[in-house]
Amino acid sequence: GGPHNHTIGGLAVCLKHAQSAEFKAYQEQ
Repeated sequence: GGPHNHTIGGLAVCLKHAQSAEFKAYQEQ
């Protein structure tokens, strides 16, 4: 496990948060 794994993990978390936020906004319309 090098710094790459940490970066990919962080990116995945960011994407998940972004998807959740977009999904919420979509539902509120």
